[in-house]
Amino acid sequence: MTETRVTILDVQEGEDRELTIRINTGKPNFVIKSDRLEANFLRSIDDRMSDFIDIARSIFAADRRIGRGGNLRSGFGQRWRRRLRFRFEVRDPAYWRMPEITNALRNAVRIMSDDIVELDFEAAKHLPHVRGMLKFDQECPIFPAEDVILFSGGLDSLAGAYDRLSSGTGKVILLTHFSANKRMKYPKILVDELKKRFPDRILWVPVSAHLKGVKAKESTQRTRSLLFACLGFVTARLAGAKRLHFYENGIVSANLPISAQVIGTMASRTTHPQTIAALGALLEVLAPGQIQLASPYCGLTKTQVAGRLAELGGADLIRHTVSCSHVREQTILPPHCGACSQCLDRRFGILAAGLADHDPNEGYVIDVLTGARPTDASRILALDWTRHALRLAGISDGEFLSEFGSELSRLVEARPDLPAASHAREVVAMHRVHGEGVRRVLASALSENSDTLLEQRLPDSSLLRMVVAEQAAIPDHVPKIAKVDAPSGAPQAWSSSIYPLKVRISGSATNAHVIISDLGEVSGVNATPAWALNRWQLEDRSSNLELSEFRFFPGGELAGALNMTKHVVRQRIKRLRDEFAEQYEAIEGKPPSEPILIHSQGSRDYRIGPECELLDNAMPDAGPA
Repeated sequence: MTETRVTILDVQEGEDRELTIRINTGKPNFVIKSDRLEANFLRSIDDRMSDFIDIARSIFAADRRIGRGGNLRSGFGQRWRRRLRFRFEVRDPAYWRMPEITNALRNAVRIMSDDIVELDFEAAKHLPHVRGMLKFDQECPIFPAEDVILFSGGLDSLAGAYDRLSSGTGKVILLTHFSANKRMKYPKILVDELKKRFPDRILWVPVSAHLKGVKAKESTQRTRSLLFACLGFVTARLAGAKRLHFYENGIVSANLPISAQVIGTMASRTTHPQTIAALGALLEVLAPGQIQLASPYCGLTKTQVAGRLAELGGADLIRHTVSCSHVREQTILPPHCGACSQCLDRRFGILAAGLADHDPNEGYVIDVLTGARPTDASRILALDWTRHALRLAGISDGEFLSEFGSELSRLVEARPDLPAASHAREVVAMHRVHGEGVRRVLASALSENSDTLLEQRLPDSSLLRMVVAEQAAIPDHVPKIAKVDAPSGAPQAWSSSIYPLKVRISGSATNAHVIISDLGEVSGVNATPAWALNRWQLEDRSSNLELSEFRFFPGGELAGALNMTKHVVRQRIKRLRDEFAEQYEAIEGKPPSEPILIHSQGSRDYRIGPECELLDNAMPDAGPA
């Protein structure tokens, strides 16, 4: 029997409580059906990975069973922070007691849940191997995949899977974790359709995990990402895959508090960049150099994700995705409540992308814009969410730093591989784009519903009526809904005398010349990466993309365009930046706060800064094809 004892340390009440998590055997209070993991790959899960699955599912089960104080907001959300001591029965306690492993696991749980946790491991006397609970099918073929995608069946995970299958080759595993059977209909529809469009390249592995015989006291499922990542990690190892992908848009992942009512632990961090970084660090200590964990859409808004799916030809599948967070109340038709923040983000994102035809109103219990909201909680949430988005639409860099400085710091610290200043600027720009999209949707809806608004035929509790009633109370420095301007350019908080950069690029793949007005110039081979990136910059500019939508190009593509290795590309980009940095320091008397001209995403993707003004540059056909 797999058992985990959990002690809840209640400092305020002064009385500790204990519960036992029993999984699958005996009298279970948590059931996980992972039969298809080993059966699909003709390989066994070793004892350490068996322990990892037990640990992850025990933490998730405990998270669901231990409440956070209901809806209390007192003490700045401190009553929501739990103190938990886990005592796991494992097959290899010496391994899990290794400081680097215990610390990595504790850190991941702490960041996801914001709880105070202690982890103890003791030897299990009669603990079965996970393989003994799986139906091992010797006739099932091996499926050697390159990537495992955590596939929830939502819009973001569909777009990510479609993106990966469209832009790459090789086989892909779609891993779905669900806790309610009612959620399985939609992922299956999507998988079946993806298999038709990408034949012989997809394996779907659904895994059920849910409480049994006990009721959940906590609905946020903050540690779901740990269980999801654990199952994806084990699947990747069985399949020989090297990459594990979470696809979630950056607005939901960053999850800035939308009001003073959302404080501390109450702001979920399910796919926050810090969570992804902590999970990545945990997987790295468990299997060094074997599995890369990534969150490719962390810099995109929901509108941009929906637009990407449409661009790839998958918009018709949007109607089969489910984004609603209210699983308990969910019915087969309609699948969306229309009241939760996930429904708000989805509906506004799809409308801003011009894809309303693929997301019919019939899919929502409450029409997000015009429907009556029956409870105080749903009305408050809708107004807070909308106020927050409108505030972001016109927020200055200084105001963003003042209001969300700690959140911005967490986002930047989670990506030490990126230049801090440019990354911070991109985070702010992403939120501005999100706010602008919400404002455009509201402006359009107000115009379309002007007659019903004037005749007061919309319900008083509808979002449009509530927003109109609020407009007179919005401060002058916050943009009103009726005024829809294009997003601003380079944030002023990072400006200096040379910004925005005025750049002239010329030359060839072997000898290029870059001049930045009022700064200096770089010539020769070190300037060739800028010459190669020039074509893509001009293409994005001619496509009238928002600055935040300008593409980053993989180092491999850049290396191919210049007929050199990726290592040489990185060296030349570094030297180009260093030369301009020296010129900048000579003028400004201090080093630049970010790399000049060429931006990086991670350590391998590059672009010319979108805010640059390109002067008399070579025509698009002069760059690489």
